[in-house]
Amino acid sequence: MELYRIIVMLLIVAHHSVVNSGLFGAISSEKISSVSTYAMLMFGAWGKTGINCFVFITGYFMCRSQITLRKFVKLYTQIFFYSVVISVIFLVAGYTHPDFRTAYGFVRSLIPVYSLTSDNFTSCFLVFWLFIPFLNILVQHLDKRQHRLLIILSVFFWSVMSVDLRYNVAMDYVGWFSILYFISSYVRFYPESFARVSHRQWGTLSGLSILAGAMSVIVCTYAWLSRDAARCEPFYFVADSNQIFALLIGFTTFMWFKDLDIRQSRIINLLGGATFGVLLIHAHSDTMRQWLWFDTIDMTGHYHALGAGMMLLYSAGCVAAIFMVCALVDIARSRYIEPWLNPKVERLFQSAWHRMKRLMPAASRQ
Repeated sequence: MELYRIIVMLLIVAHHSVVNSGLFGAISSEKISSVSTYAMLMFGAWGKTGINCFVFITGYFMCRSQITLRKFVKLYTQIFFYSVVISVIFLVAGYTHPDFRTAYGFVRSLIPVYSLTSDNFTSCFLVFWLFIPFLNILVQHLDKRQHRLLIILSVFFWSVMSVDLRYNVAMDYVGWFSILYFISSYVRFYPESFARVSHRQWGTLSGLSILAGAMSVIVCTYAWLSRDAARCEPFYFVADSNQIFALLIGFTTFMWFKDLDIRQSRIINLLGGATFGVLLIHAHSDTMRQWLWFDTIDMTGHYHALGAGMMLLYSAGCVAAIFMVCALVDIARSRYIEPWLNPKVERLFQSAWHRMKRLMPAASRQ
């Protein structure tokens, strides 16, 4: 699973290298059919699929576990730490200036949940975590048939129906994560339902799903470039996360990696544990995106200057470098900052909760 996390996060960073760097906008405005165009769109197509993979992992393990204050504090402080520290670094370095907009952005960074839109994964994931205890009550009290019917109903309306270009689904990540939770908890509760499918067959299904998703990107890109199709954008069937191939690829690869028998690796476990930190750092804010993808890496400039082969090498190298630097930063944070910070935050939460409990009876008497 840790190896799976690493691969998935690399795909998410690659997705951001295309959609957050201005590169997709440049391709969209130029509408030039070239090898570089197809190569870079294929390179960055799998970010929303990766989100499904992460939630499958979460659901598989958390449906048999409980959300404790310590677990929540661990997640909350990680988000809060990067929100504040990165904002301060940009301000001190002079990359941002102390004006109203910067002040508003800093205040917003102090509030981990400031919107639940489809472009704010972190806030949605934190809120989703708060719903897990209630989701566990639901899935643990459903019988097998009810659980299966709930999955079929949810997937049909939120994913299968979206194949029709005329059918609109307003994506709500918290709701979609809950549907993925139903699926992964079913896998955990009823493994016998999948016993007839061997590990090798899951690998074949994974390959076929990825191939189908890749073909959809090629076909949609061709239609998008040649016919200027309004709805049929290159990533339509693999993004957003509820799209059919994003779901199929996420599920089949999860089932294959779940039973993949490899030797334990301290390095893989260390890097796998830092993947959420990689997301929080490199996708921190619009300021980070401007500094990283536009000013430092300049994806659009290199796209116009390099051929398809060199552009892919450059992009892959940048993605790997970003992953490693961010992972090392998060490993250092978890080793040196987390043991000092988390107990203090946990005591603060406990103190606030005890004060609320003392005030509740007084409020009810009034």
